[in-house]
Amino acid sequence: MVNLLKADLFRMSRVARMHGYLWRWMIGLFIVMIMMNGIFSIGAQVMCDQAIAGNISDQQLRSAQTSLQIYEMTPSAFFAVFLTSPHRGSGLLVLLGCISATVMYITDTGCGYASAVSTSTRGRLAFAAERIVLAGVWTAALLIIMMSLSVLTMVPFGHMLHTGEPIGRFLLWALDAWLSCWALSVVSLAIACLTRSTVVSLGASVLIGAGVVARLVSGAAALLAMLVPEQPVWSSILGDIAALFPSTCLDLLHAGGASLSQAATGALAWLPGGVAAQALLVGGGWTILAAAVILAVSRRAPV
Repeated sequence: MVNLLKADLFRMSRVARMHGYLWRWMIGLFIVMIMMNGIFSIGAQVMCDQAIAGNISDQQLRSAQTSLQIYEMTPSAFFAVFLTSPHRGSGLLVLLGCISATVMYITDTGCGYASAVSTSTRGRLAFAAERIVLAGVWTAALLIIMMSLSVLTMVPFGHMLHTGEPIGRFLLWALDAWLSCWALSVVSLAIACLTRSTVVSLGASVLIGAGVVARLVSGAAALLAMLVPEQPVWSSILGDIAALFPSTCLDLLHAGGASLSQAATGALAWLPGGVAAQALLVGGGWTILAAAVILAVSRRAPV
């Protein structure tokens, strides 16, 4: 498994003709970060100038000032705007993680690479385990790249982060965000392993990365609460289930490190440690569950 991981990391990061996945995604992320920082900075500044000239309303001015306030946030809260915020760029990290992990799996199984390196049951299990670990490494790489690029691309617009925060709180927030994203990537891999269909796998990775399933469950809970207020038990059950999705944990982390001290929600409201413990437990649980499915399927079926 270790040799397979080394080989895949080399293939992903090789510089020759920019063939590696890493460099393609880095260029794409750089463009996205420049655009997002430009929207926050230039758009808000233009609106402020228009306000001085008396051409926009007070509400529009407050909206522009709110956009500029992201540069006064703590580092974790600023990164959450680009990575996990449910209002601005929802699930960008996890969406890229799910899609890229699925694409790499489909590509290697379709071209015969997976069959060549896994000719026995032991080989298939090693390949499956390596893909699970690779999804975690790839998600961590995307997280670090997006953090770095989000800071670097604000400099041309004359901005820097001015508010600090304890390093322990920042690292715990980053760990929670990474583990939740890794869990969703492994779930996408499990679906690809089960279906062996390119269309189904890619469609599922998009839906999972966008957090559609958790939002549907939460929406159904809210709808039942309005339609059947005299029977709150059903909406309560759905609300408890929604709290067990990694994408729900990512939404809870949207305020950065400050989110960690908030109480856990849903079925895990009893959990000591609040949102920090909820994200660790949910992310770790889904990663183990999806990994078990992948290993079980790979043990019996050829790659």
